[in-house]
This record gives sequence, structure tokens and C-alpha cells, in this order.
Amino acid sequence: MAKWDFLRGKFSKVTVDASYQQKIDQVLDSETIIGSVKVTLDSFVGHIEYKSQDDKLDFSSIFEAINKALEATIDVGGSPIKIRELTDEQLKDVYLAARDKQDALAEESKAVGLEVEAYTRLLAERMEDRGEAAKTFLDGVTLSVTIEPYPIVKDSEALLKWVKAQDMEAMLTLNYNTMASLIKERLEGKVNEPLPDGIDVFLKTKFSCRGRK
Repeated sequence: MAKWDFLRGKFSKVTVDASYQQKIDQVLDSETIIGSVKVTLDSFVGHIEYKSQDDKLDFSSIFEAINKALEATIDVGGSPIKIRELTDEQLKDVYLAARDKQDALAEESKAVGLEVEAYTRLLAERMEDRGEAAKTFLDGVTLSVTIEPYPIVKDSEALLKWVKAQDMEAMLTLNYNTMASLIKERLEGKVNEPLPDGIDVFLKTKFSCRGRK
């Protein structure tokens, strides 16, 4: 029995947003040409597209270079079949290919984010050194540099006293990870206390994968 199985039947499963569920259903209700299957992620429309190996993919999005480098194939052999009708083995392969693509895209996104930050800082430094608040280029692009306050808490206890003195307790929130830890300790019996007031507990399915080579 898994760690939290004893909670089944005691709490309801967490529900997903209807629009997100619709995107999930679009994936599961689509068909794949069985053969050598290519899996590509399209994060803009929220579905996974499957094309046979003989098809020529028309990369028209900004992910063209990424998709070419990360193209994954699996051999499942046969004829057109709905995703919902794939065997567990076939579905596992599709799942792992999509996971690999997701991980690679995440790493690519981090690298691009770092580039954007580097270019931003260099441009801002140059403009600030010249005393420029804005600069318009020949192609019509205008870049602007502004500043804004960025508060950082240096004494949480002092801040909490100030919040209470201003009658602003309603604005205080509990960090989710801390709240989840408090709930789990009580559900496991590590802390012999009832659940905090104002909390509803739902069960969320957690999927894991081990043994990949």
C-alpha cells in the first residue's frame, strides 16, 4: 500500500479546470498513424500532435530548431489508432517521449531566459550611462529604462508587528509548502492535533517513473 492510500475514500480528488480538461481530452481523443511515430509538443494550443515518419513536418513556430533537435520516435507498428486505444506499453513510450521533450524544452527555456537577462542588463547599463530614458531605433523599436521599488524583508518579526498594528492581518498568507507540511504531519499522526480551521483536503494523483535506462 502506498503512503497515502489510507486517505482514499476520506477525501475527494482534486478537480481540474474545465478548459484544461478539454485540452487533455483533445489529446486523448486524437489519432496517431502507427508506424514510426514522432511526438511534438505544441504548448500554444495545448495538445500533442503525432505524425508518421514519412511526413514532412512544417516547422513554422519559434520552436522549429528545438523540435528538430529533440525529435523523438517510437516504433509501434500497425494502422491509425486513437490515443486512448494504445496499449500500456505504447502509451508508456509516448509518455516518456513527451517527458523528454518537456524536460529539454524547460532547459532550453532557462538558457534563453539567461540570454534575455544578459542582453537586458547590458542595454540598460548603456542607456543609464548615457542618461537615456528611452531610445528609438531605425526599425521603429523603442526601448525604455525605468526603475521601481523592490522591497525585501530583512526582519520578519518586525514586519509582522507592523502588519498587526495596521490591522492588516487579513492580508497575511501561509506559504503553500509550509501549509502542506502541517496538513501531512497531522494526517500521518506525527502531530496529534486536528487539521487547521479553514482547510479542505483533496487527493491529487501523483505519477512517477522509475527504472529508465
